[in-house]
Amino acid sequence: MTVVEKDFRLVPLLKQELENAGLNHVTILTMDALKLDIRTIVKDQKLVVIGNLPYNISSQILFKLVEDSQYIEKAFLMFQKELATRILAAPGGKDYSRLTAVVKYAADINFVADVGPHSFFPKPAVDSTILRFDFFEEKAFGPEQEKLLFNVIKAAFSKRRKSLKNSMEGGEFKFEKPFIINALESAGIDPQRRAETLSVEEFKSLARAIWEST
Repeated sequence: MTVVEKDFRLVPLLKQELENAGLNHVTILTMDALKLDIRTIVKDQKLVVIGNLPYNISSQILFKLVEDSQYIEKAFLMFQKELATRILAAPGGKDYSRLTAVVKYAADINFVADVGPHSFFPKPAVDSTILRFDFFEEKAFGPEQEKLLFNVIKAAFSKRRKSLKNSMEGGEFKFEKPFIINALESAGIDPQRRAETLSVEEFKSLARAIWEST
């Protein structure tokens, strides 16, 4: 078992708690989880990740787990309830976001439990939710196509109040509007639609269309 804890002040307490529980085969890494090369702790089988994530960087950690998902079997993670709602959201609503689409590409997500402030000391001012992520054994795309998919999703949500033909124009990818419209139509997607209306499968179709056109 490997534990990652950035705050060095908590490490002695953590060691004592592990000792009291009779857990003697635990490696503690005192570092930022966002800087961890997950390959260094993978042994004979994929990892099971369990975490009460720092709420200010929980989205960043989840993006990192998706990028490293070939090394992970499943994860049980606690989020601020509002973020968990976004992660579980279906297309078509305001809660559906870039994070939602990226994570649903990589994993099957299920609600586990809500956790109220009374379960913590000191009590936080927010409610929390535990989610389970079962990462897919096989992915639809290879590494380069997957990178393109994530960039397509990012571009689509960059100006989420605009139609796709406008939100994806320019930006860091320097797509021109005729190219975007052609790719959307090739993928069977109305260029007037907005990012939050697209399913993960539609984002994948769009990424394939762009891949084949470049």
